[in-house]
Amino acid sequence: MYPATSKSRRRRRGAAMIEATLIIMLFLTIVFSIFDFAFVTFQHQTLLHQVRSAARYGVIADWPCETADCTDEAAVTAVKNMVLYGKPEGGTTPMFGLNASMIEVTKPGVRHSVAEQIVVKLSGYKYTVLTPVMAGVYTGKTMTVSLPMEEYAP
Repeated sequence: MYPATSKSRRRRRGAAMIEATLIIMLFLTIVFSIFDFAFVTFQHQTLLHQVRSAARYGVIADWPCETADCTDEAAVTAVKNMVLYGKPEGGTTPMFGLNASMIEVTKPGVRHSVAEQIVVKLSGYKYTVLTPVMAGVYTGKTMTVSLPMEEYAP
C-alpha cells in the first residue's frame, strides 16, 4: 500500500464531518420529535383533565333555575372558569392561551330528570410543534365531556 498523504487525510476528515452532520441532523430530528410528542400529550391530557373537572363541578354546582334548559349565566361562567383557570372564581392567566369563547357549556334534558346532563366542550385550542418538516401551529380536536345529573337531583 501507498503511504497516506496529507491530501488523502484531508479528504477523509471532510468525509467524517459530512457523515457527522448527517447523523446529527437525524438525531436532532428524533430528539425534537420526542419532545413534541411528550409536550403535545401533556397539553392534551391537562386540557382533558380541566374539561372533566369542569363537568364534575357543573354537576354539583348550584343551578338556581327550574326551567327545562337551565342556562344560568353565573353557573356557566363558573364552569368555564374551571376549564380556563382550574377554579370557579376565575384567575388572571388562562392555561395554554385558552379563552372563554372556546368553551361551550350546555345542560340538555328536563330539570331533575333521568335525561338531565351537563355537556362541556372545548374546541379551537392550539398546540405548537417544533420538529423540522412538521413545525407549525395546529388546532386540537374538540373535547366533549358529558355527565348525568340525575343522582344529584334534590
